[in-house]
Amino acid sequence: MQSVEEFRKNFDSVYYSEILPALEFHRVEEDRKDTIAGCIVWFFFGIFLFIISFGITHVFSSYNLVTNLLSGVIGLLGVVLILGSIPWFVMPFESHIKSLIMPILLKNIPLFKWSSLNITSLGYKICKLIRASKLVSRFNEVNADECFQGVYKNVAIDINELKLNLVGIGLPFPVVKFNGVIVKLIPPRKYKGLTLI
Repeated sequence: MQSVEEFRKNFDSVYYSEILPALEFHRVEEDRKDTIAGCIVWFFFGIFLFIISFGITHVFSSYNLVTNLLSGVIGLLGVVLILGSIPWFVMPFESHIKSLIMPILLKNIPLFKWSSLNITSLGYKICKLIRASKLVSRFNEVNADECFQGVYKNVAIDINELKLNLVGIGLPFPVVKFNGVIVKLIPPRKYKGLTLI
């Protein structure tokens, strides 16, 4: 096991020799600027639409169903653009950066693998395990970010970043049942029990 100082030196050498060149090669700074510009444009376009809907409502203040409906649709579209501008642009950029950096970082920890969690395969097994353990009450939507799998001192480890929601069933908005990291440890020997950390 390496000390914190050795880990820092190793990380610094990997960062300057491998990560920075990879980020420069893939034009990450230009992508970052494009992401910020896209967020700003869509955000202000959403504000513009919301102001237009507000103006339509006040200029045509009669009880005309068509203008009220048009104003409501434009205002709703504006709100969706305002609230959705950041996730629509930032999340793909974040995933792109992770896909560039994580394999380089985990090259120094050869027994661990990183992946963006695939709900249809590994995610299904994790959800089945969570339901069977009854750690989290009812949920029917899974938003998974990533997964680390590996072995440390003969113990198999799965680390999964998950958000579990309950949606629908008469609910006006998703209810977050769990948002965090689930760690699954599989020791080399069997024992009965459930450990919560």
